[in-house]
Amino acid sequence: MHAPSPHLSATLPRASPAFPRPCIAQLQRRPHIQRHEIHCRAVTGSRTCLKEWAPVVEALRDGTQTILLRKGGLREPVFRPTDSSFLLFPTAFHTEDDLLRPHAKERYRAALAYDPRSARHLELATGAVLTGAWTTADPAVLQLLADFHIWAPRFLDARLRWRPRQPITVLELRAFRLATPARLSTAGPDVFGCFSWLRDAPGAPQGWLPSSTPALDDVPFAARQLHCRRLLSALAADEICGDLVQPGTLGAL
Repeated sequence: MHAPSPHLSATLPRASPAFPRPCIAQLQRRPHIQRHEIHCRAVTGSRTCLKEWAPVVEALRDGTQTILLRKGGLREPVFRPTDSSFLLFPTAFHTEDDLLRPHAKERYRAALAYDPRSARHLELATGAVLTGAWTTADPAVLQLLADFHIWAPRFLDARLRWRPRQPITVLELRAFRLATPARLSTAGPDVFGCFSWLRDAPGAPQGWLPSSTPALDDVPFAARQLHCRRLLSALAADEICGDLVQPGTLGAL
């Protein structure tokens, strides 16, 4: 059995005077909500891909953004995470630059122009570990978590209006830069479309996480985790995934 990855050990930070371990259970407002199962096999880095707007993938990759706010796509009745780690598939779902805050619009201008359909192969250079997940119907979540994302108010309003009866799923992510980017063929019929997850994608690597580099070091990521949970505790937010990366599973890496 190998030693735990030093990067993964901070995914759920150990208690310390500066960074006490977040008490996720305190955020659960309605205990009857059934928890969603997360595949623990994915702790080493699964071949599952999550589609996300290219500028947001870049913001996750450089540590500027650490959450996603999602609802299901046209082919999904509801959005639910199914793996505790996954690759990020950059998309061009949106082209309007006013969906980003002004500073992000300039910083990620190249990503705004990105069109995955124009390439024969798609480069997957970023993965993520899911460190927390909640659902909420409280519209205050959009502005409350403004410190953790690059979206402009117009984007957030549109996300809230999309399927208004469906709650927003808040994903807290720790992004990782892959040691060697993967090349995914775009020739298959099921690569593009209005769905969130692409599973066992041809060309996507398995076990990419131990050799990857975190976007944020342990201490700053733990600080953001703590701040995020403190803010969420003010909302009617249901914790849906529990302790996603169990400390006891890290030794298997």
